[in-house]
Amino acid sequence: MPDLEKWSSDERSQTLTHIKRLEIIDCPKLTQLPHLPSIEILDLKGCNEMLLMSVMAYTTITELRINGFPEMISFPEGLLKNLTLLKFLDITDCPKLKSLSKDVHDLPAIESLWFWSCGEVESLMEGVRNLTSLKSFNILSCDHLTSLPDEGFQHLNSLSYLDLTVCPELAALPESLFNLTALKALVLYNLPKLASLSEEIGNLISLEELKIVACPHVLSLPASLQKVTALQYLRIESCPSLERRCGKEN
Repeated sequence: MPDLEKWSSDERSQTLTHIKRLEIIDCPKLTQLPHLPSIEILDLKGCNEMLLMSVMAYTTITELRINGFPEMISFPEGLLKNLTLLKFLDITDCPKLKSLSKDVHDLPAIESLWFWSCGEVESLMEGVRNLTSLKSFNILSCDHLTSLPDEGFQHLNSLSYLDLTVCPELAALPESLFNLTALKALVLYNLPKLASLSEEIGNLISLEELKIVACPHVLSLPASLQKVTALQYLRIESCPSLERRCGKEN
């Protein structure tokens, strides 16, 4: 509804009190949402940035998807601060977004975090280090992401799934990542500047799945990987040097 400009809080108020999921798609003129006391899942796609201000009042939200905000450089201040029940956050196709909101550290219940096609983001770890309930962390198509600070992973003790996909400027993985004893799956996909894997990978005692795809500069697997006895699935693809070396060793 590209021409929708206003949704008054008193319109259909009796109906809206029971709404648990709301999707707003391609409404660039809409700047405010009504009072939704039972809302749990909110999807915003291709909307006006001012609409995000309404999110602050939805303290019952458990899932939030922010998709297709091409001009957004940063989140409105305080956007996530009151969302203490939020378990799932997906930020997709925000090509000018430069950093993650500092409010992220106020999300004590967050379990799944997605960043997809946020091309200007250079660092994501500010605030993430305190997310002790985080289980799944997915970073995809962040073209300018250059590093993941070592301190960023230190307290992610519940993290079981990490996906780093199409981050062409990411050259190294932080050592603290290899101390995540709850990590069960690690996906490294299309990281052309990644040069090696740390011998500390042997500390990932719960790791069951490791995928290394299109990482041409990774030349060998750490010997310590043999200590990861939980490993059940290893995939190596489009890593020419690594494939040749593994072939010779076998």
